[in-house]
Amino acid sequence: MKFPEVTSRMPVKGGRFRSSGRVLLAVLVISGAVEPCRAEAPPPASACAPDAETTAEGIGLQAASVVSSVFYLPAKSVMALAGGLAGGIAYAFSLGNLEIAEGVWGPSVYGTYLLTPEHLSGCKPIEFFGTVPTAAR
Repeated sequence: MKFPEVTSRMPVKGGRFRSSGRVLLAVLVISGAVEPCRAEAPPPASACAPDAETTAEGIGLQAASVVSSVFYLPAKSVMALAGGLAGGIAYAFSLGNLEIAEGVWGPSVYGTYLLTPEHLSGCKPIEFFGTVPTAAR
């Protein structure tokens, strides 16, 4: 007795499923790589000099910030949208408890959206999971 061959309709090479897996992997790598960097001390003030925009290093950091923002911004935007929806659902299911919703909205919506040369040189922290400003509390 011969069994019929079972084929999957999900694309294996390329396609929507493969690219969404890459985005998820990028989000996990970025969030995992960024969080340990928060504890490090900022570099000396000379490394954050404003005239670094005219040097080769400064121009390289600007180019790297544009390229990295192309990948970072969509990941952060998806995180913010998902957190916004999850916070709304948490608000509804908690019968209007705003503290619970803000506990979800704060880390997902606040934070860094565009990477600048200051972020890449370590002068400013990259916050994928943001912190709520004290004035907003």
